[in-house]
Amino acid sequence: MPAELWRRTSTVRRVFAPVVRTSVSAPTRRGGDAYRNFALPCLQKLAYKLRTRPRTNFSILSNGEKSSAPCKLVRGKYNAPMSDTGKGLLKDLFTLALLIVVVVIPIRVFVVSPFVVDGESMHPTFENLDYLIVDELLYDFKAPARGDVIVFRYPGNPSVFYIKRIIGLPGETVSINHGAVTITTADGQTIGLAEPYIVNEDATYTKKVSLNPGEYFVMGDNRPNSSDSRVWGPLPKKDIIGRVDLRLLPVKESGLFPGATSYASQASTTELVTP
Repeated sequence: MPAELWRRTSTVRRVFAPVVRTSVSAPTRRGGDAYRNFALPCLQKLAYKLRTRPRTNFSILSNGEKSSAPCKLVRGKYNAPMSDTGKGLLKDLFTLALLIVVVVIPIRVFVVSPFVVDGESMHPTFENLDYLIVDELLYDFKAPARGDVIVFRYPGNPSVFYIKRIIGLPGETVSINHGAVTITTADGQTIGLAEPYIVNEDATYTKKVSLNPGEYFVMGDNRPNSSDSRVWGPLPKKDIIGRVDLRLLPVKESGLFPGATSYASQASTTELVTP
């Protein structure tokens, strides 16, 4: 395997919720209107009366009439009490925080995770910078299947995440003869694997690997530019993060179960054992 292959293989980067910029509306003028229409005339007239008749004990309303009540800002629908506004804001913030703690964080940590593809080892199924959602809960209820596109921790460095396709299952033997893949199942059936997702064949590989329980053989769809089980060996199940169930970006390629495939049309025979 060429040394530069390690630099070309596709990794994925775990990401948090994307930053979404929203447009900012023009500043509201409700407070200014209230001040200009109600408070300012009242204050101006009150100041005038105080200057000309210091002992006057009444205020002038905005309509010019006298009032014995102290001059004050007329409360309307645009002038809610500050105490009420503060309580409503605190209630909204508390509700949002509770929603994040109870719903968002558990889903983000235990159910699904977003990843961004970095590299071209899964071309043409996935391209560089594709934004993917990975189901982390699925394999707690069912075993990984052949053909699943998965994200996993690279066994040689658990801080690095790889994206590959499952080719061989536990207990099977994977044979590669000049790029052609043959699977010998645990019950002795031999399967010639038809792989419609491959556009770049790699006819240089000839390899045979037997998988132990809990081990998987994974490969990238772009075989000449993929560092996978052909290089660093089988993948332990404990390193699997989950299956890629959704692609969000690019938008024109978005959809459920990207990379899903079927081997229904593959040719299969039964291995003959001669005495």
